[in-house]
Amino acid sequence: MSSPDRLVAEYLLAARADNTRRAYDSDLRHFQAWGGCLPSNPDEVARYITHHAGVLQPVTLRRRLAAIATVDKDLGLGDPTKHALVLRVIQSIEPRHGHLFINTLAEDDLRRSMRLSALRRKPLHCGVHTHDEQS
Repeated sequence: MSSPDRLVAEYLLAARADNTRRAYDSDLRHFQAWGGCLPSNPDEVARYITHHAGVLQPVTLRRRLAAIATVDKDLGLGDPTKHALVLRVIQSIEPRHGHLFINTLAEDDLRRSMRLSALRRKPLHCGVHTHDEQS
């Protein structure tokens, strides 16, 4: 018979595709080799993305941040990648290195709304969604 903790761990592992799990493992090893600790904190994440902004491809950096966020979320902690400090650093990186962080869900919603609006021939009203500051 398996212990409840082991079963929880098994279900958490099964919740992600094998390729995602391997990529996240690699990303977390990179973060830790750089000197990052898990769980992380906003200061550390901000330093990490600053250090790698001009080196890593945007898609790689986004995935690495997703891996870091996943660890903290799985532990029931706040997401350090969504903290105001990290978001401000991201905003300051973008002018130098291009648009690194795209809220794809918001973009997909906007595209879908634009298509629907065009079909209905009605004006589209858009708002900007901002994330609340988390500690």
